[in-house]
Amino acid sequence: AHHAHFKDADKYCKIIAGRVSQGLGCEACLTFAVLAAAVGAVVLYPNLESLVFKNLSELINSQF
Repeated sequence: AHHAHFKDADKYCKIIAGRVSQGLGCEACLTFAVLAAAVGAVVLYPNLESLVFKNLSELINSQF
């Protein structure tokens, strides 16, 4: 009896996985996540480049 449940579950999982990976769902989700992270980084750290160079120069100066 349990074997039939596992067989049905496996069948439905394969159907769902096929539908998700078939279309642009995965790619669209990944693209959205990358863009959201990029926009978030720009909003949170508008002067990121100057912060990186400032921290880098402080690190170099502290080593010598």
